[in-house]
Amino acid sequence: MESTATSFGKYTLRTPLAATAGTAGYGWDRALLASLEPLGALSCKSITPKPLLGSPSPRICETEAGFINSIGLQNPGIEGFLEKHYLKFKAIGPHRIMSLAAFSLAEYVALVKKVAGLDGIDMIELNLSCPNTEDAKIFASDYGLIAELTKACSLYKQEKMLIIKLSPHISSVSHAACLAEENGADAIALVNTFKGMKIDVATGNSLIAKNIGGYSGKGIKPIVLSMVYETFKNVSIPILASGGVQTATDVLEYLLAGASLVGIGTSQMMDPQLPRKVLRDLKHY
Repeated sequence: MESTATSFGKYTLRTPLAATAGTAGYGWDRALLASLEPLGALSCKSITPKPLLGSPSPRICETEAGFINSIGLQNPGIEGFLEKHYLKFKAIGPHRIMSLAAFSLAEYVALVKKVAGLDGIDMIELNLSCPNTEDAKIFASDYGLIAELTKACSLYKQEKMLIIKLSPHISSVSHAACLAEENGADAIALVNTFKGMKIDVATGNSLIAKNIGGYSGKGIKPIVLSMVYETFKNVSIPILASGGVQTATDVLEYLLAGASLVGIGTSQMMDPQLPRKVLRDLKHY
């Protein structure tokens, strides 16, 4: 593994591959399907202050070049995570990223305070693509909220790296990344899913119950690649890139565009052994 070691902020990871939030469960359950050895980092499902049941079914469908999902952040809440998953999560081999999601600035700060003192957690990722019930906005689509939230949470991260996960639905992702860096972020994650839809022409209905969901998969890679490149030119903190990774060539493109760590999401849901195959090809390269 030494030949594929990579730096990500203050950490040296054994490989430049990461399992992205929402696609690898809580790590220990992902390990039931395939070894985690090829991964340098793993991000757990986003955890919210209270338990969420998620969206009604059907909430995932396959489309031309990936998936559309509307899982709705189903999770046991922070107390449920600590009771059921924390001990097993902190025991996994890759560096551990705790993904957090909330619906107000105060809730995000409270979650960060709770997680910052936990041992076995290396990084905190703030998933900003969630509704803000205080003013019906999305955090990651508002420059002011990105800056305010990052600054507030950075005060309580302690020794953890703070990663800000951005949405593609903002006029300038690179500007949003700059604001995050200026206000205390240690790394940027690019990007969350794109809005997408698929309709069954036989019924006229969307294939997911909430009609519109988050699109991920091969089709978004050229778009995300350009966002990574533009962001890399404007920030000095590391970038975790993800979107459409299926091969070692995809990983290499992201690394050459400026990413330090590359996430595998949708494709490893289809093939849990994919990270091992990608790492093998990276070593050959």
